[in-house]
Amino acid sequence: MGHQPKFNRGSDNEKRSQEMLGLDVFQKSLDKVFFSSSTITYESNTDQVFNLIIDLQCNFKLVNALFHPDMGNWGGFHRKRNTLKQPPFERALMKLQDLNDGAVDIAEVYINLLDTSLIISKIHDQSISYQLEAVLLALSQNFVHFTKGLLEMPLEIFIPVFEKKQSNGISGSKSDQQAKAIGGYFDFWGLYFPSKKNQDPLIYDLKNRKFIDEDLELIRLEK
Repeated sequence: MGHQPKFNRGSDNEKRSQEMLGLDVFQKSLDKVFFSSSTITYESNTDQVFNLIIDLQCNFKLVNALFHPDMGNWGGFHRKRNTLKQPPFERALMKLQDLNDGAVDIAEVYINLLDTSLIISKIHDQSISYQLEAVLLALSQNFVHFTKGLLEMPLEIFIPVFEKKQSNGISGSKSDQQAKAIGGYFDFWGLYFPSKKNQDPLIYDLKNRKFIDEDLELIRLEK
């Protein structure tokens, strides 16, 4: 709130073609519906696709965001879907798209709350913009289960889980490693807990609402 968006731009010769319009208005819309202070960066590729990285700082806990009546409709989505009115998040993103010649997509969303951080990553074109509402709903539906019966809040929740794949049979070459999502947003999440510091994440199975013991390597995406 009151913060100016930070922009990642290309070289001086590319700035004109890569400059985004309307980010300040989009940022204000996000802060209003998420009760947050946000930072937005972006990257533009040769196909003129603007990939946004959204970082939301929220001064409350996840349980308050999901369940407290005073929070209202956190995220600005219509949870009951009994209205034809477009949610503010979708409306703001469409306005941003209309202002720019290149396609606008969301690469990552970081939602940093007082007790945990949510890291939601793109798995295909427009995957976050289409499914963010459903992800927030899944968080509320699985809250009791992934907090171990309300006994322990995870420090970080990675949605979804990514696994390292090796190409050409060469191990350890960073250029040959490709991150691949294991399922979609509603299959597996990776959770880091305070009691498991410096250890691999616990893998939470949404369909069965339980933790599983699998040897999956989570890719920790850097901001």
